[in-house]
Amino acid sequence: MKPTTERRMRRDADAIRYIVLRKLASGLRHTMMGELQTIQFLAELGVRKVDDGAAGVAKTREFIGKISVAAGESIATCHSVIEWLRPEQAAITTLAEAVGQCVKLAGDDWRMRATQATIEMPAEAGEAKVSKSAARELIVTTVLTLTDLHPGSLDIDIVGALAGATTVCRGPKPAVVLRKHGIPVHLNARSPHTTPELLELLPDEFVRGRGIALLHDGGGNFVLVEALRARGATVDELRTYAWRLPDDLGPIEELIREVLDGRLDAVAFTSQVQVRHLFEVAARMNCSAALRFALRHRTIVGSIGPTCSVALEQFDAPPHVVASPPKMRPLVTAVGQFLAERRSHHITDIET
Repeated sequence: MKPTTERRMRRDADAIRYIVLRKLASGLRHTMMGELQTIQFLAELGVRKVDDGAAGVAKTREFIGKISVAAGESIATCHSVIEWLRPEQAAITTLAEAVGQCVKLAGDDWRMRATQATIEMPAEAGEAKVSKSAARELIVTTVLTLTDLHPGSLDIDIVGALAGATTVCRGPKPAVVLRKHGIPVHLNARSPHTTPELLELLPDEFVRGRGIALLHDGGGNFVLVEALRARGATVDELRTYAWRLPDDLGPIEELIREVLDGRLDAVAFTSQVQVRHLFEVAARMNCSAALRFALRHRTIVGSIGPTCSVALEQFDAPPHVVASPPKMRPLVTAVGQFLAERRSHHITDIET
């Protein structure tokens, strides 16, 4: 990841955390004041009893004991608030504890007084180890977003279901992370780990009538979504991040100008989001049709694999070569061979 991209992602993450903390401010204040006021009430009541002579040694000890308990609870609450303000990235907790704390904290907000949240957490799911800071940010942000989208009374059911659910991975990298957190991986797509191999694991009879939670990468996978829905599945799409255009569009604009001027012999696409971004910038430059013509007739278009190829076809710029298997080296080799053949036969129009 480029340093500028990483800095931008950190900046955006900090901005989101700030917004969430602003929304939680009243709830955090309410929780802390409630704990401190309990200590104040017990202390004032104890002093009054002593001044009135109504408290013997046993009663005095009882009040001191209650104050000690309330102080311990207040310290725990203050520590929790500090964790929200300065989260420990390495801290781990159970999913059940994270959900319970988040629902309680969000529920302390006055805007959620008409919201009823219920938690259904099987033991296996509740005991799963998760990052405390990541779980808090994800769960609280989700709950607050729901209340913003649905003002007024609202019932929220939070369901944790790992037991009985089938976990499917496209490749080895997410499988390693899932196993690290104690989540079993039941199915893993074979190499080269693309959408067709993933769909092999999910035939019609397996997914028909089932609910599937699909966690996208930054670009999404509309091909997979449509294929699963065509097979009768109900698909809930989830995204933890998204690839977006850079702040500086200059390099992309220059690339488009080079293609239009015929200064590039080939362009290779390694993800479908690159296709969308290229044509999005071209639309801003009012040259989408010219770019499409150049990619069809003059410039060789290489695609890393099926999903990327579908994106190119949707923009009416189908690839001339597709890597097989869908990896970088075969892509470079295929583009080079096509380019060499074009030059040897003096081909000027390469429309497929």
